[in-house]
Amino acid sequence: PADPAGRTATPHATALLQDEHAHAGRGELPGAGQPRNAGPDDDDLRIHEESLSRPENDRNFDTTGTISTMRPERIAPGPGQESVWEYPRPPRVEAVQRRIRVEFNGVVIADTERALRVLETAGPPVYYIPPADVQTEYLSPTQARTLCEWKGVARYWNLRVGERVAPQAAWSYPQPRARFQAITDHFAFYAGRVDACWVGESLARPQPGRFYGGWITPDVTGPFKGEPGSEGW
Repeated sequence: PADPAGRTATPHATALLQDEHAHAGRGELPGAGQPRNAGPDDDDLRIHEESLSRPENDRNFDTTGTISTMRPERIAPGPGQESVWEYPRPPRVEAVQRRIRVEFNGVVIADTERALRVLETAGPPVYYIPPADVQTEYLSPTQARTLCEWKGVARYWNLRVGERVAPQAAWSYPQPRARFQAITDHFAFYAGRVDACWVGESLARPQPGRFYGGWITPDVTGPFKGEPGSEGW
């Protein structure tokens, strides 16, 4: 089976993706008996910052099946900036020196100075917040799962504050693979599914595309995976 961007999932990954299928649009939890029609926020095969496990050669194909070997020209970083094209692959985990906050419906959902970030080539940083610094009473687990070739199996969380609901706004790794043990049970949030994500005093914007969870701030330069034409990067 193919995901909404045309990529092919392995049988193992497909078995893991038992999504309760959040409805398109913010503010509605999935309910029993609801039709499973795809919408712009449906994520049965969501990859966010991850990649489904698949043969390495598949990375060289775009969504039309044509081999894409062109590497995009990076935007040269200025003073105090870093280029996502200098990030490693496999990804690296490192401590964050700035305060990280997540806000939704007038509530600060997460506030920490102990975050970790995961850096991977072509993607903006993904921030992982320790559970002690997250108001987890606003989160409820879903049945959704995705497989990252580097980190393992991620689970997803709905976010509810009052009458507002952000389906699958967060994810975590209960049992990440060995080199990513540091992010065990930490929460990452989609910047596009909450009201605000802050890195220090910088308001982050979401990484483009439906499958990725990086946060873009003024100190990071692209181009970023998820932009149109980036399928083969």
